[in-house]
Amino acid sequence: MIVLLLFCFFYFQGFIIEFIEDFLTIEESSLNKFLEVLIILSSIFTTVFLLFKIIFHKYQPSFTQKFCFGSVLFLTIFFKNYKDNLPWVYLFDSIFGLEYITYLIFPLFVGSTFFIVIKFCCIVESKFPTSRFLTKTPKNLYASDDPINNEEEDVLSYKPKIDSLISILKNEKNEKSFTIGLVGPWGNGKSSIINIALNRISKTNSDDIVVIHFLPYLNHREEDIINEFFISLSNKLSKYSGKLSNQILDYAKKITDIYKGDNVLDFFDKHIVSFNNGSAKDLYDSINERLKEIDKKIIVFVDDLDRLNGEEISQVLKLIRNTADFRNTVFVVAMDKDYVIKRLKADNNISSTRFIDKFFQLEIYLPAISKKDLRTIVYNKLKDAFLIYNPEFELQLEKGLNHEMNLFDDYIKNIRDAKRLVNQIIYDFQFLKEEINFKDFMNFTYFKLKFPKFMELLNHNTLDFLENDNGEYRLKIKENNETENKLTKHDVLDLIALGNVKHNDYTFLENYSINLLLTPNEDCLKKTLGIDCEDELLLSKTLAYLFGNENKVESFNSIRKDNNFHMLMQQKVFKNVFIEKEFQTLIQEDDFNIRQDLIKKIFQEGKIPQLFNRLDYFNSDNQEIQRNIVLILLNIQNNIKEFKVNEQEVLNKIAVYVEKQISKDGNADNYGIIAWLKANIFEGENLSIENKVLIIGELWESKTETNLWEIDEDYIAENAIILFEKYLSSFDDNLWNVNDYSFYKYYHLLKNINGIKEEINYIIIEFWKKNNIELLCAQSTDTPAFSLSSFKISDFVSEIFKSKIQFHDFVINHSENPPDAVKEFLELFALHQITSYNLPIVYNFEHSKLMLERLSFNVNSRNRSFYDENEKFLQIVFETNLEGLISTIIDARNARDNYELISSSYPEIKITSKDLALFQFSSFSFKEKYYLFVSYDKEYRLGHAIEILKAFEAISILMYGSNKINFRPYRTRISNRVKIKILDDKYLQVISIQRANTIKLNAQ
Repeated sequence: MIVLLLFCFFYFQGFIIEFIEDFLTIEESSLNKFLEVLIILSSIFTTVFLLFKIIFHKYQPSFTQKFCFGSVLFLTIFFKNYKDNLPWVYLFDSIFGLEYITYLIFPLFVGSTFFIVIKFCCIVESKFPTSRFLTKTPKNLYASDDPINNEEEDVLSYKPKIDSLISILKNEKNEKSFTIGLVGPWGNGKSSIINIALNRISKTNSDDIVVIHFLPYLNHREEDIINEFFISLSNKLSKYSGKLSNQILDYAKKITDIYKGDNVLDFFDKHIVSFNNGSAKDLYDSINERLKEIDKKIIVFVDDLDRLNGEEISQVLKLIRNTADFRNTVFVVAMDKDYVIKRLKADNNISSTRFIDKFFQLEIYLPAISKKDLRTIVYNKLKDAFLIYNPEFELQLEKGLNHEMNLFDDYIKNIRDAKRLVNQIIYDFQFLKEEINFKDFMNFTYFKLKFPKFMELLNHNTLDFLENDNGEYRLKIKENNETENKLTKHDVLDLIALGNVKHNDYTFLENYSINLLLTPNEDCLKKTLGIDCEDELLLSKTLAYLFGNENKVESFNSIRKDNNFHMLMQQKVFKNVFIEKEFQTLIQEDDFNIRQDLIKKIFQEGKIPQLFNRLDYFNSDNQEIQRNIVLILLNIQNNIKEFKVNEQEVLNKIAVYVEKQISKDGNADNYGIIAWLKANIFEGENLSIENKVLIIGELWESKTETNLWEIDEDYIAENAIILFEKYLSSFDDNLWNVNDYSFYKYYHLLKNINGIKEEINYIIIEFWKKNNIELLCAQSTDTPAFSLSSFKISDFVSEIFKSKIQFHDFVINHSENPPDAVKEFLELFALHQITSYNLPIVYNFEHSKLMLERLSFNVNSRNRSFYDENEKFLQIVFETNLEGLISTIIDARNARDNYELISSSYPEIKITSKDLALFQFSSFSFKEKYYLFVSYDKEYRLGHAIEILKAFEAISILMYGSNKINFRPYRTRISNRVKIKILDDKYLQVISIQRANTIKLNAQ
């Protein structure tokens, strides 16, 4: 080729020189600075452009481009070297002093040089693949559906069948065509067997065999199938006989004309020798003679017959049965026989299933691939795809794939199904990763691939099929009044479609409403949702295995969790989801400060509840991980108020993860974990003092279940005392809030620990001796139910001070000059003492800010009603040293006639007997004095108290025969607690008058 081109160049050199002189030269006077700059810039731009295309885009020029490029470069260099004999001269630019032709040669030479160097490197790299920038071509993640080409990739052990097939193809010789059917289910590796057989035959380099790989599905029209086959055959035989090649093309044309308009069924009953067209018959005989002369075996592999429609299948069968029935020709036809028969029947091309048998002299059957082999294929491909990026994926894969609730056997029937599943999982898993249980993820993937329209329906109408039970979806249960729908309507084919009948019991599906929804109108399901009748049962089973009671929620990432369900539907992890990577980072972190920062970040993002949810299902034998989880929970417990989580929930989780580390074997040595617990919980700095006290108390309360985590009781008792004392000491001169009752909670938790109650009581008493007693009084003064204005001393004080009397004495003796706030409690407690601490006392606090704060908190508490049964109570306490006076007053109230006599004697008394009857009287004696507590349910006015005092004085005077007196101003007597003389040194005195203060508290 090159020699021819050089010959042409030198032969036509004169014409070339003349052409250049006429069209590609200019006068020297035409040059100017602008043109020079333009030429230089054009050269630079062309050079950069060529390098960019060749280096970065790896541009591959066409033959025409290479020819033109090389020709121009050759001509410029040639004429530049032999310029002395040329009719033109090369001019120089005024800028760099270079010949203008240099600006043309430079980009051409640079571009050619780089192209040749890069091409050479690529050739060397392909021959000796050692180091192309020390990189490797990345391995494909996704499984191609292409059939395999070599036996090393044969994972289904088809080699014996391939060996047998090749032996037949090589050794059998027939006067007519011989047809072999390679029969097997769709996607079962038929194309792979053909490819391997093709490769093995081609490697024999035998000139006696002509091989054709015919793919009829590549033709766009049915009538093209026969033409395309004969064109391929003609091309293959052309190198052996040109005449035979032409005859085959003529034969194809005549056969096509014969077929047009011919009935298929009639045609199948004919043979080429029966055609009336003599020319076609002569051509057929002549072709067979020529084939005999060249003595070649023709092997035709026909693949993917099960991709064709009925008419196209008919055309291929015509080819095999009639038109290509040549001598020593073998057809190997790969097909799903059931599909072929179904398509031919559907198009009314055949009436009997046995009709197809006449076309094949031998059928090589490929049985359905075992489920075990398919699982192995899926397992290996998924493991290879993900193990590089996630070393723990293998365990997750193995557990999910082999789970008894995995529907693999119901959906994956062949290699093509397996590859589709693998590819779908690889693609979808990158969005969800470990956030969805892998068994559920696989079942959902089957569901999505098989029933895409129903999945869309479920997504948009979730609550029509599922019910949400506390954040978990559940397949709706059939109501009692719903019509029973027994599975007997499904025939044996339905069960066979799902596997071996004797191993399947589908009666559990009758419990779900979905079984009713899917069966009433099968035509509707087919037309609207694309669900075949035989797939209804599979759909019901799938939904039950995804959302029914059969799919128990075993982990945080179950599909039944509403958040996980919606993530699967939307194929993404929501922004506020606590993902597995975050969880693993947290539980594997050993640094205290980093762990603390991670926990705070989780709290700020509102993910603490999700962390708890994961911990509920998490299980690990790694002791370091378990201990880290305990430390995480301790950190949360230490920040319980800030994080606003349930304290008991945190404590329960701490107990669970501690007990996982303690061996239940009585002979086991738990010394290591016990030492760790002591160092990190009871003695270390991981917890505040109050939380240590809390955990010790909780541990003791549950010692029957926990066995105190194998820790010695003496250690628990000693540390409880030490920690409680430290806890109280932390409040010296800085007491807790009046509405904070943690102190009491901790006391009740610790008091039952063996032998420490008395010591704890002593610590408490000593603590209060040196601190403000107002807080103790305020928290030890309770209000009865349905009252906010009457008070009693808490029974709790008896646990610490032995009795309420001793508590009262403690308060009295606490200070010689108590503040006004404490004086109020002393006044209240003195009234309580009169009643032996049994009667609630109405009292109006004015100076004790702590008590007022507590009462205000109670009034505004959401857990307490605003109702106060003593809201309008007026309570007056009378004292007398006259024995019998109190009973006399009570008798006067009860004897209405006597009181009327008193009223008539003292008209100044405005309290009637009817009013008197409404008073609540309570009488007590204490230290040789007698007391009457009068409670009157009427809005407070001082006049009420005055009138009551008048009435009682009148009763006293009249009953004890004293002289009639003139009633003096009682306002002064009440306010100054003036004693009213009855007899000699006997008196009646008001010692307390109180009204309810609820209105005042509400006003605050």
